[in-house]
Amino acid sequence: MVRIEDNRLKMRLVILDDYDKVSEWSAKYIRRRILDFNPGPDKYFTLGLPTGSTPLGTYKKLIEFYKAGKISFKYVITFNMDEYVALPRDHPESYHSFMWNNFFKHIDIAPENAHILDGNAQDVNKECEEYERKIAEAGGIELFVGGIGPDGHIAFNEPGSSLVSRTRIKTLAKETIVANARFFGGDLSQVPNRALTVGVGTVMDAREMRLVILDDYDKVSEWSAKYIRRRILDFNPGPDKYFTLGLPTGSTPLGTYKKLIEFYKAGKISFKYVKTFNMDEYVALPRGHPESYHSFMWNNFFKHIDIAPENAHILDGNAQDVNKECEEYERKIAEAGGIELFVGGIGPDGHIAFNEPGSSLVSRTRIKTLAKETIVANARFFGGDLSQVPNRALTVGVGTVMDAREQHPRTIFVCDEDATLELKVKTVKYFKDLMKLHNQLIEEKDKSSGE
Repeated sequence: MVRIEDNRLKMRLVILDDYDKVSEWSAKYIRRRILDFNPGPDKYFTLGLPTGSTPLGTYKKLIEFYKAGKISFKYVITFNMDEYVALPRDHPESYHSFMWNNFFKHIDIAPENAHILDGNAQDVNKECEEYERKIAEAGGIELFVGGIGPDGHIAFNEPGSSLVSRTRIKTLAKETIVANARFFGGDLSQVPNRALTVGVGTVMDAREMRLVILDDYDKVSEWSAKYIRRRILDFNPGPDKYFTLGLPTGSTPLGTYKKLIEFYKAGKISFKYVKTFNMDEYVALPRGHPESYHSFMWNNFFKHIDIAPENAHILDGNAQDVNKECEEYERKIAEAGGIELFVGGIGPDGHIAFNEPGSSLVSRTRIKTLAKETIVANARFFGGDLSQVPNRALTVGVGTVMDAREQHPRTIFVCDEDATLELKVKTVKYFKDLMKLHNQLIEEKDKSSGE
């Protein structure tokens, strides 16, 4: 999964199918951010970078872009997130070695612009202070790219690290040492037990944050389920205070639903005081059809947990008056106090729920004619027969989604490169539907850059 943050979007969880798609999307996003920034001799783009196995695919793709002449790192300054203490700089598993072997030596970044903490500094505390000074001197970090460790650590900030922490020395948690042993031949004794790391506060100061990259679909699903569970537990719902959750369908959230079911069966979560609102439903597809979203949700999630049927809301695509059904759905959401957290996937053409590109950011629940790309993508659920795929659906609007209360100070949610670009434009303009104009501008920009 990738998660990016900006200050208007309110959605947190969007899932991509596999590691390769995550890597490609991440590389495209980083490239687009650099190109849009238009760096030069007097204006460098500053980029925070991770190490480990997860970003390798992203680095590989960025190298491909560089070799194809689609990006230059000549005016980019990088700051890596961490480095082991007392591991020789030229050790094959030092983060200096990792970054130079897997990324820096293959691109045109100036060595003096590629900053990595020195875990062998005579005074490591002074080294940490200097690192913070260098970041500040560079004007702060534009974009931080980061991975999440098995215990939830970011860089080497283990769970419990202060949100205002700065670059410092850290003793590594056992889970982190065990996870990193695979890079040291499985020998735990060879893994350094201390590291220098940027702080959570350092990361949070970035002007745009966060691409959070997980290895594969299973880890994405587990992380997403853990996050949903934590949000519900922290909310502490009860008979007079329900947690409201917006939910998606399709193949991508299946792993998340499976993990949430596991948590429920293990007694780690209850959905007794949770109300859900699904994002969409096909029009005129019988409710009992195996591919209706009613069937999907009950078979894959609801019937396995303790949610009350009356609290699991799904649009009725067979309603006699579908427009009235949409109005009623919005009323029910409002009656429930609004949605705390929306979980959503991104379609191949960038659609959210069934809001195709070009949908207004103030749109509400309504009937939509589906784009060809969406019908083609969904044909796999109908035996590959396009004629069997409904061409209309009821869907919550982008405005409905954007009303969710879940919001970080800099939240952006994830999709492929084009969808992200259009959402950023719409977010800035908010009340203006500029999709067609934006696409034209992007096409012109790509043509001028020789793509």
